[in-house]
Formats: sequence, C-alpha cells, structure tokens
Amino acid sequence: MISPGVLNDSKRKAVKLARAVNLLGNFNSRVIYPNTMPGDLRPLSYEDAWRKCKENSWYDIELDDSSLLIFKQDGYSYIRVPFFSLSFSEFAEEYFESEPEWKEEENKHILAEEYEKYLSSQLKPQHHMPVRFDIDPTYYCEHTHPLYHFHFGIENESRIPSNRELTPLSFTGFILRTFYPKEWYEFSQSPEMAKYLKQLKGSLNVVPKSYWKAYEADLFYLG
Repeated sequence: MISPGVLNDSKRKAVKLARAVNLLGNFNSRVIYPNTMPGDLRPLSYEDAWRKCKENSWYDIELDDSSLLIFKQDGYSYIRVPFFSLSFSEFAEEYFESEPEWKEEENKHILAEEYEKYLSSQLKPQHHMPVRFDIDPTYYCEHTHPLYHFHFGIENESRIPSNRELTPLSFTGFILRTFYPKEWYEFSQSPEMAKYLKQLKGSLNVVPKSYWKAYEADLFYLG
C-alpha cells in the first residue's frame, strides 16, 4: 500500500496537473477525512453525498466544474458533479465578462459565492458517473476481488482489475483525460505534457505476484 509520504507528495503533483490542464477549481492541502465518512454518505442520494462532501470540504481537489477528487490511503474517488452546469470559468466569462477584475485573486471569493448560488439553482441532472480505485488486500479474492480494481458507476458489483497501483497523480491524469477531452487535448499540445508522462504510468508499482495469478495475464485488465 502506498506510504503516507508518497501519497501526500502525489497529491501535490495532482493539484499541479489539474492546474496545468486548466481544470483546477479549488484544493485542500490539509484535508481530514473522518472515520465516519463512509457511514455518513452511504444512506444519502448521490447528489446529497456530493453536496455533503463539498460543504464539509471532504475532498483534495475540486475541479472547475465542481466535480470532486478524493485521495485516501485505501483508494481514490472521482465524484462527478450531479447536474449539468457551467464550469466556474464558463460562469465567470458568461456573467462577468464586462468585469475583468474578477480574475484578480483577491476578488475570486466574491465570484465563488455567486457561483455557489448558481449551482444551487441547477435542477437538470446528468448521469451519475463516479469512479473509484480501490486498494483492498483484506477482501482479496483472485476470481472476484482483485487487489487493485476500479468501480465505475453506482449500485453494481463490477470490479475492473488493474495490475498497477495508481497514485493520486496517475488517477487524476486518468480522470482528466477520460472525462475532459477538450481540456486534455489542449494540454497535450503544450510543453507541460512531457513533464508528466513518465509519472502518470511508468513509475507505478506492479501488483505483487502473490495477488496476481499467472493465468490473469490472459484475461482483460487495466494496466
């Protein structure tokens, strides 16, 4: 399992990547996830769970569209914003185009308050598409519960195996490339892309042999 030091270092790099792709909305450098968090969220609807995480600052990165990235010791989550809306940048450009001073750092909190009101008014839902990457040695089963695996969506039993242990940085890269193709394409055309390529996959730990049977190489997996 990834060490706390490596985890925190990768979190910082993930923030830099989100900023480089022009998708960073906000971040928490000292986030504390309570032990009660899973139980607090489990009975809630998807939208209410997203709101609770946002209101309690239970996230490491808030993207420009208010989707959340959560990095914990035993796995990482992407909680996609549950309704169609303008991103923070799009909202600012559309409603405050004539007031360029919003771009100044000391004024952004005022605009952020207006954006929160705007989000609260959005009622058109979009498909729920959370993504979770789990590191789970406790319930490992070679046939049904891989050590490293992805969950896509909610209320299903799917576990998509991975033969590599992701980091917050690599998970962030996967999410941004998958769900934000326009921004990722623009990023891919910049010199910044080369700074991250080797870190996104090449440095990842391969699953230990005791958790990866020989026949699994003949089955489909992510890696």
